[in-house]
Amino acid sequence: MKKGTIIALCIVGALTCVGVLMAGKLIGAYNTATGTEKRLFAQNEQKLNNLSQYSNKIVEMAQIPEMYKADYGDVLKGAISGTYGPNGSEQAMLWLKERNIDFDSS
Repeated sequence: MKKGTIIALCIVGALTCVGVLMAGKLIGAYNTATGTEKRLFAQNEQKLNNLSQYSNKIVEMAQIPEMYKADYGDVLKGAISGTYGPNGSEQAMLWLKERNIDFDSS
């Protein structure tokens, strides 16, 4: 074989190897991103489950009447999600004040 042909084959082989390596890196990055996305969705679902459990505990401890349970769950979710927004922490207390719920234990 001629010297030029050997050099051309070496260059083509090197470029092929680089292409295969780059494709492998891209596939690995895609798999990592997909796995991370699935973990984020699972973590969000778990946090919603925890929020529901806490809401149920608060409803039981405060003995909130049955007709207000769904409203309180919505307000609690809004208060927690808006904690860092304007007036986020005041929503739960505002809900209680608006309903004028009597928490007297007697």
